[in-house]
Amino acid sequence: MNLPRLSWSVLAAVLVPAGCFTPVPCEDPGSLCLSIADVSRVRVGVAPDALTIADVDGDGARDLVGASGPAGTITVLWGGDDLFAGGATTWSIDQEVAGIVVADLDDDGDLDLATAVPRADAVAVVRGRGGRSFADPERFPAGAVPRALIAADLDGEGPPELVTADLAAGTVTVLHQFVAAPPLVVGPGPRALAAGDLDGDAQLDVAVALADADAVQVLRGDGHGSLQPAALLPVGAAPYGLVAADFDGDARLDLATADSLDDTVSVLLSAGGGEFNNRKAWPTVPLPSGLVVARPPDSPPVLGVLSETTDRVERLDPRTGESFVGILATDPSALVADGGALVSAGAAVSSLSPGTGIIMTPMLEVQSALPDAWPVDIDGDGRDELLLANGFSGGLTLHRDDDSLDIDLGEGRPDAVLAADLTGDGRPDLAVGRSTELSIAVQQPDGAWQLGPALPLASSDDLAVADIDGDAVAELLILRPDTAESRLGVYRSDETGRATLAETITVSAEYPPEQLRVLDGDGDDRPDLLLWNYSGHYFHLEDAVAAADHLGWFSGFGVPDIVPADLDGDDRLDAVWCTNGHVFAYSDFLGQITDAEQLFAAPCDSLDVLDLDRDGDLDILVHEVFFDPEAATRFTPWLRDGDAWRPGGSRTFPQSLRNTRLAELDGDGTPELLLPSSVDVKALHLGIGPSLVEAEQRRLSAAPRLRFGDLDGDGAADLLAFGETLAVAPADGRGGFGPLTQLWAAPPDNRSYVIDGLLLAGDDGARFVWTSGRDGLPTDYVQVADLSLAGLAQTSNLNGFLGRSFFNFAVDLDGDGNRDIVVFDVTYRPQGFWSRGRVDGGFEDFVPLGFDEKSSVDRIGFHDIDRDGHLDIAVAYNDYPVSTGVRVFPGVGDGTFGPAFDWNGVRPALWHHAPLVFGDFDRDGRVELVMHDGVGTLTWARGGEFRGVRELLTGVVAYTAADLDRDGYPELLAAGSAVGGVTLRLGRSRSDGSFGFTEHFIADVGVRELAVADVDGDGELDVVLVDEFGAAIVRRAP
Repeated sequence: MNLPRLSWSVLAAVLVPAGCFTPVPCEDPGSLCLSIADVSRVRVGVAPDALTIADVDGDGARDLVGASGPAGTITVLWGGDDLFAGGATTWSIDQEVAGIVVADLDDDGDLDLATAVPRADAVAVVRGRGGRSFADPERFPAGAVPRALIAADLDGEGPPELVTADLAAGTVTVLHQFVAAPPLVVGPGPRALAAGDLDGDAQLDVAVALADADAVQVLRGDGHGSLQPAALLPVGAAPYGLVAADFDGDARLDLATADSLDDTVSVLLSAGGGEFNNRKAWPTVPLPSGLVVARPPDSPPVLGVLSETTDRVERLDPRTGESFVGILATDPSALVADGGALVSAGAAVSSLSPGTGIIMTPMLEVQSALPDAWPVDIDGDGRDELLLANGFSGGLTLHRDDDSLDIDLGEGRPDAVLAADLTGDGRPDLAVGRSTELSIAVQQPDGAWQLGPALPLASSDDLAVADIDGDAVAELLILRPDTAESRLGVYRSDETGRATLAETITVSAEYPPEQLRVLDGDGDDRPDLLLWNYSGHYFHLEDAVAAADHLGWFSGFGVPDIVPADLDGDDRLDAVWCTNGHVFAYSDFLGQITDAEQLFAAPCDSLDVLDLDRDGDLDILVHEVFFDPEAATRFTPWLRDGDAWRPGGSRTFPQSLRNTRLAELDGDGTPELLLPSSVDVKALHLGIGPSLVEAEQRRLSAAPRLRFGDLDGDGAADLLAFGETLAVAPADGRGGFGPLTQLWAAPPDNRSYVIDGLLLAGDDGARFVWTSGRDGLPTDYVQVADLSLAGLAQTSNLNGFLGRSFFNFAVDLDGDGNRDIVVFDVTYRPQGFWSRGRVDGGFEDFVPLGFDEKSSVDRIGFHDIDRDGHLDIAVAYNDYPVSTGVRVFPGVGDGTFGPAFDWNGVRPALWHHAPLVFGDFDRDGRVELVMHDGVGTLTWARGGEFRGVRELLTGVVAYTAADLDRDGYPELLAAGSAVGGVTLRLGRSRSDGSFGFTEHFIADVGVRELAVADVDGDGELDVVLVDEFGAAIVRRAP
């Protein structure tokens, strides 16, 4: 029976938090209470900041073991035929972990895993049981805030002891068979440990890097498990890394530290007997934090140095200081040696090997708020100067070497600046194009500029300059596109900069050209013209006078993606371009068009063609722009080696750089690369030199998305984590989960990733439907597979979806009892596609969804809003400043929808991540809408009431609705950040007819998303708080 509808005033009065003081049992028989004192946590992120390599499972293949500090996990990346490509297992440990050890700690013959737990003053141990079987993690008390951990057999009797460096107390603690001895004071800021026979007495000693004392404390071992302070060795400022190895080949262990605040590596050579002298301080990468020893075959050891702050890894010879650097694209946070090679981990696992790579030497860096830079040769010496916009008013600054000069070329921000002798006086002039006009600035004998009269321009016009008649005076070319034809105007200028039309060339075509470029296509030193449109149709005007020759349609890729170059040295231009992870070439593309040749496979957004290694053959510099985990641009050289192409080491910049161009600034024949951005313009000299070459092996998921569902039919919801990888963890029946097992990882060569996923669990098993993106592809794609704890099966593509996936739903649109898949793209005008679910659990290909919405849409939801038994589509639309609101498309019940009606005039927030949550929360028989304003306020609205919305709560980060007690009415769940944890509020109608919230504080957790699932298998829905590292499960109290 429906309760009387509450008025807005009554609702406002009762929407106040109410405490649930005694969770077990609940005072109100109609209320819901939660077991706040028994919250379980699972951590799933993999972003290692400590690494080691060992054959953990004894199968003969090396495994990579990492501890992910902030994520609080240990992960084993199992080795296989391809480096560390045999799957992965992740254990949830604690809020934070530090360091990683792999050793047989309990002397049972199987390798165990250990890490320090700083916030618990403990170490965590995962005992091996043989193969890939392990016990649950255990904890053992250690020192105060342990930040480093090693295993060393200090008493020589086995098993090895664990040794921790305790940051808070400045101590070292030794754990003998997991029992901590009294801590030993060593000094302030112990950050790293190394073990070895440092004094030649055949007993293991320990060295401690003291970051706050700029020193290394040596602890002499007595062979019975005890340590005593010995030498205190000065090093550089803030040593954060420490290793021991014989660097000089004298059979004595030496020490090296990574001195973070000095940007040096200190090498301490042993003099024997525990004495160290001859400290050498080698310059290294900025802010070095990690240090490892690599041992190349038949060569002395070398050092690997990590600068996590700058994404640099250096291979350093500790004897001579000689080094070379790799700048990685994968946000490295940890480094380990694999024999003579290096392996890094961060957003991905990469192997690093010595080779050649791109060397980018800064030539010029100018602060600029506008990414406008034009290379122009204004003195005719073959070297470009740089013109930079210095404001929106139109002012320009001319840069050459270390000199700069402000010049006035008229008002308004230029769109294009071109240089050529347009007046015949032997001095280059400037053609300055703006949105509505073009002016010629005539260079005077004294270097001043005289601005000629303006020439009208249309915003679609394109400009070029070329001497098309061979009289040593350049003409101004203006291409004006139209629907049926394009007109190329040839203008000549007098000595005052007045341009007059000399002739017009008309190009008629079904798809007329829109852009032009000047080039010498046949090597006769006369300019040819290449014209094109953005549909991919190309036209060629030989010597700029012949009739336009339609070259054809180049697969729909415009000339901004095609680089003309004589790649094969036959004196005829080829076209080089890239798409979908491959680089192609059209041979002699101004002549007879042939099939494209695939040169090599590489992630690529754009490219340049130039001779990077100065061997006479043209090479290709590939640009790759990506946004995960952060916006960055990677430049990778591909060098021609006969008929083959080989990649070199890359350089990565932490920006999205799409407007790069080449300029000849130093006159050496190899152009420089210009990098305009919103903060500065850089000019970099390009070359090839020694480098660490990064080979990405497998992607990692630092902050995966989570879904919950019963994958094994035991009644308890299991965990699914997805992003750059896909992994599952079984429910343990106690409200927690077992280890996370990786089922799939994104291949490093195509940079695919899971955008969103729907976990469909039922009596007939579970299926996972996910949308994926791939860098370089214009559309996302949708896949479906059977899912179990053992893996994915029967994977197939759902064809027919053409767009970007923004909103995904699994709902029964046509009322046949089978869930259908609906995907919406709201990039421009919203489009919907639906895949009909079949009785056998499969899905048909996508077809367009019949709803017509022309407004900008921010959010979409499904609900039976008109209470007719059919699902309706609700959209939050924004026709600012005309109208905003929520519009409903009523479902007919067969997958189609009737004419839309405006349900509420509330102004939606421009935030895609705030869902539209519908339900009859106050049990009055009408549907209410709960939504978020994007800045923390949760609001409540009803249909037909256009007065606005009412505020429910503030400080809300995540919210959802669920029928927790299965009485047919939803409860409202909202969570927000609080000091030391999260405040969780549960809103529902109480037994007395009022509506209110119970409020709970949950310590030491975060939240970005709320979910509900029966995690413990007791038949009741539990509340799940998801954050970037994992989830906290709040169980229902009996």
